[in-house]
Amino acid sequence: MEAAQSRPPKIPALTGLRFIAAMSVLVAHAVDQAFAPYAAKQIALATAHLAFFGMSLFFVLSGTVLAINYSFALQGPHKGTAVWNFAVARFARIVPLYYFCGIVFFAATPWSNELKAALPSYFLLTQSWTPCSGVNAFKFMVFYPHSWSISTEWFFYLLFPLVCLGTTKLRSSRSLGVAFVASIVGFAFLFYAYRLFQVGGIDQPGSQSAACNLKWFSYFSPFGRFCEFVLGTIVGQYILLRQRGGDPRLTGRASGFVETGMIALGAIGVLAAGVLATPKVANVESIMGYGAPSLLLGPFVALIVTACATGQGPLNWLMSSRFLQWGGDLSYSLYLLHPMLVTYFQNPFVDLGTLYWIEACLRVTVMVLLNVLIAAGSYSLIEVPSRAFFRRLRVGNT
Repeated sequence: MEAAQSRPPKIPALTGLRFIAAMSVLVAHAVDQAFAPYAAKQIALATAHLAFFGMSLFFVLSGTVLAINYSFALQGPHKGTAVWNFAVARFARIVPLYYFCGIVFFAATPWSNELKAALPSYFLLTQSWTPCSGVNAFKFMVFYPHSWSISTEWFFYLLFPLVCLGTTKLRSSRSLGVAFVASIVGFAFLFYAYRLFQVGGIDQPGSQSAACNLKWFSYFSPFGRFCEFVLGTIVGQYILLRQRGGDPRLTGRASGFVETGMIALGAIGVLAAGVLATPKVANVESIMGYGAPSLLLGPFVALIVTACATGQGPLNWLMSSRFLQWGGDLSYSLYLLHPMLVTYFQNPFVDLGTLYWIEACLRVTVMVLLNVLIAAGSYSLIEVPSRAFFRRLRVGNT
């Protein structure tokens, strides 16, 4: 009986949400290329928020999935073994494909002193951990730019066992709710303190270099994204609480009302953040631009994830469908490989006539389908074999 309780529950809806996160980023980048943003700027600004949503969903889901899959083992008597198995599983999950894509991007990038200096951080997956070295001089932009999110995720993996020790002590819906709000408030203070003092800043606060660091801290760095990850772990603990029947009030009709409320509030929040952020995307000094996705999107995305995972309504059914499960399996390959293709589909035309729109829509469609096809091959030929190989290093069945 104890062994059965320690086995993490399978929640298919979370896999479907991974596909939504990857597709949000892919479609945003595809539209950005196909619709020639210099000719249709408003479209580019609108789709930028779709990418923001996809990244916030990615980090919240990460915390949720880790909490569900590893909380029981990390609370058990064999913590050393649990941490080792966690490290092996996470390495097998992201590192092989990360290095494969890194080699491809490296081969396509001209050699320079800047590239030489950045390579150690790419090898160690730490490129997103340090601030700018000058105006718009992001270390992770030297090559393989979208790998910043993998670097940030790697940071979360290193801290997760400690985060788990704290969140597993929250064993009631009330304590989890308090922790959820406290995480948002705590990050708000951290964000505004960073804005005020420009910790790690270059030159004086208010300069272009300081604005670059604000953009780095709030959008790209693991420190600015940590709130989303923590919110995800709290959501994961709440899902486990519901699975154990630890919240008896939420049954039957009450559960349906709560699910509908969370979805409605989450959707309104995400859309409102998009309306507020879109006109100011280019203004990195504004909280409504790159300012703080953890504050603008993280809490609302966390509500949507909770509703999908705990509800029994149409959204849960859709996210658990066979097609989205398949897409969720491909999501990591879809994300890492898509920049190799979308740049080849950039629209060179500026005429906004009827043919322009038709041609641009066809470009987006072809880009998406081609990326899904290549991701399917990558998943079967790289991800599955590499995971099977490295996971042989795990100890026991945890």
